[in-house]
Amino acid sequence: MNLTWDALADLGVQQHIPELEQLAATLRLAGQEGAQVAANLRERASELRTAITTTDRAEVNAKSERLVLPALVMAGSVVGAIVTPMIYRLLAG
Repeated sequence: MNLTWDALADLGVQQHIPELEQLAATLRLAGQEGAQVAANLRERASELRTAITTTDRAEVNAKSERLVLPALVMAGSVVGAIVTPMIYRLLAG
């Protein structure tokens, strides 16, 4: 029994981070049974990167959607500021 793996697993439980618990289980298996861990860790890291990227993209897309209306209002204001004097000139003269 290795205290490092147990401490990592305990930290995962305390902080509600299942990834740490899984990492501790993988390291425990490697230490106890001499299992090949490198491929397993690479695969898990790839899965975590994909999950993080997906979450980040969803957040960015949500923020972008919220900015559409303010951008349209600003663009409309600029167009209105440019077009209004032109319309006054046409109507006045």
